[in-house]
Amino acid sequence: MIAGLKDLDNFAVTLEFAEKIISGFSGCNNYWGQYKIHGVQFRILGALASTLKMCQDQQMSLEAEFLVKLTKVFSFRVNGDRLELDSKQGKILLVLRRTGVEDLLGKWQVISIHLPKRKAIVSVSDVLYLTFRKDFVQVSAGCNTFRGVWGLEGRILYLGPLTTTLQECEETAMVQEKALLDALNSVVGWRLAGNNLFLLRSDGGIAVSLLRLNKA
Repeated sequence: MIAGLKDLDNFAVTLEFAEKIISGFSGCNNYWGQYKIHGVQFRILGALASTLKMCQDQQMSLEAEFLVKLTKVFSFRVNGDRLELDSKQGKILLVLRRTGVEDLLGKWQVISIHLPKRKAIVSVSDVLYLTFRKDFVQVSAGCNTFRGVWGLEGRILYLGPLTTTLQECEETAMVQEKALLDALNSVVGWRLAGNNLFLLRSDGGIAVSLLRLNKA
């Protein structure tokens, strides 16, 4: 929730904390900066940096309002799975919810596969999907279908082992399928940015980029 704004169902902003570094997705762009916490007091140190992508007017307005309010935060409190950020006058500026399993449930389209050994990003030539359900994940890989268990522990994503059907297809489809399977087998983490989901390797790099199609 962003104080003073309504109809945010189709938009998402995120806030992630690392040691001394704050980052996230602000509605159109990614942002990052430094922060300091003392007791329940919270403040941004200096200006926030961000990427410079242009989006639709409504997204840009949401982003500007979010970033302005974030820089005005003076204190915080945790209420269950909610983080409430207040101004110096005690007025609620932002309310954020901890992300979890429910945020991944549903169908996602594979946008690109990242190959660290070749330092390459492969745009997929077919329609590939990942569907997260409560008890399993299913992958439509263009030729075969993968299926396995999955789970979250904070920012850690457990994926597999994945079983697969054994259909033979054209060589290009099989090469792409193997690249996707190898990438998924390297996944240890995850990050959301609006309707995009990034599955991460152990070195922090992106293994697979996905776009949300629908929620479960």
